[in-house]
Amino acid sequence: MNLENNYFLRKVDELGRVVLPLEIRRELDIKQAETIKVSIEDGKIIIEKVCNKG
Repeated sequence: MNLENNYFLRKVDELGRVVLPLEIRRELDIKQAETIKVSIEDGKIIIEKVCNKG
C-alpha cells in the first residue's frame, strides 16, 4: 500500500468500474472471480471481502 498515506487514487471508467489495487487484493487475499460486498455507510463506499463458506 501507499504506506505513508494508506490510500490510493483511482479513476472510474466509462462503465462505472474501479480497479482494486493489487496491493489491496493481496492484503485481503481477494482472488479473481471472488465475490465482494459493496455498500454505502455514512456517505462512504464500503468494499468488503465475502467469506464464502464451503
